[in-house]
Amino acid sequence: IEDKAISDRDAVIGLLDSPAAWRAQIVSRFIVERLARRYVDEGGEADLKGCARLLAAAPGQVETDLLLRGIDKALEGRRLDKAPAELETQLLALRENRPDDLTLLQLAVRLGVADAYEQAVKRAGDTKAPHADRIALIDLLGQTGKPDCVPTLLQALTDAKSDAVRAAVLTALQPFADPRITDEVLLHYPKWPADLKGRAQSLL
Repeated sequence: IEDKAISDRDAVIGLLDSPAAWRAQIVSRFIVERLARRYVDEGGEADLKGCARLLAAAPGQVETDLLLRGIDKALEGRRLDKAPAELETQLLALRENRPDDLTLLQLAVRLGVADAYEQAVKRAGDTKAPHADRIALIDLLGQTGKPDCVPTLLQALTDAKSDAVRAAVLTALQPFADPRITDEVLLHYPKWPADLKGRAQSLL
């Protein structure tokens, strides 16, 4: 099926034309996630629209989450400039139903969905956000962020309540060439434990 996923896209997607087909064990365990991953890896407009068709056809949240997991794996460490409108529409509908879902927000950022990046920057800088969510979003900004997120990352370095957040920020700042980074890191450096000092030295 994976071999035919691109050359016979319509036929492959047509195999999942009923809820029963989606819930067959071989489909749910082995095919759905890999199919989404294959289309995003390929990355053409028709392939991404294929992902949108699968999301629209998914009969329930379990199947939707399998697709999202496949998309997420394919986009690990990178982002697209712009998703097709069909895929944006599907993600927007999912985010409206699950506004606090971290995976959906991360995917929307990686797929270049209009408002998602700004929302991710805002949540990464929110000291009241769940600890794990904040670290995940800081990591995401390090992989996909633009220079305009540097002030938010530097503020997180200052207001962080744990070394785990500080460590995430020091890693996330590596792609950015901004003189404010050096000033801020050196300001806090004397107070940090050895592990953070090592990360700071690597960053500098």
